[in-house]
Amino acid sequence: KMQEGDKKLEERLQLPPEEFKEQHQDRAVERFEQWYGDLSDAQKPQLFAIIGSSKERTANFLSGRKLFRSQIEQFFNKKPNMETIKSNLLTWVKQSESLYPKDKQADYKKSREAFYQRLIKIDAIVTSKQRKKLVAKVNELVEDLKPIRKSDEVCKKLASRGPVPTSLGLLLLGSL
Repeated sequence: KMQEGDKKLEERLQLPPEEFKEQHQDRAVERFEQWYGDLSDAQKPQLFAIIGSSKERTANFLSGRKLFRSQIEQFFNKKPNMETIKSNLLTWVKQSESLYPKDKQADYKKSREAFYQRLIKIDAIVTSKQRKKLVAKVNELVEDLKPIRKSDEVCKKLASRGPVPTSLGLLLLGSL
């Protein structure tokens, strides 16, 4: 599925600027509504102002995603046992930059910080009803992931790290 998404992004990057912007915005609305529910006409320009429409950022996202996938594939090709998988998942959530080579970690951290800032701005434009829908979706994910969690205490420690752990943020909003 990620490879299909990569192909779509590669195709979008080849579009003229106005077409790229239109498709980028359509995708943003789709992702927003998937997690928050309907986006009002008044919210659309606010969302578009927050996310912008940068081919460079999209290209960087695509490059990072391919690198991330490569690292994950290398890890699983070593056929790790379940304990190693659980341990690494916890490390990846706590220190997601560890999935990247040392020379890419600073760029990754910078892009994640910019991403967090966009999430905070998006949070400022959502309604209470939209926020409740997001919380319900996140709670569903928490339940789905319960079997691999170490403990509720570990989860609470992770949650205290900031507004949204990186992997959750990526899951929620993709390349916004």
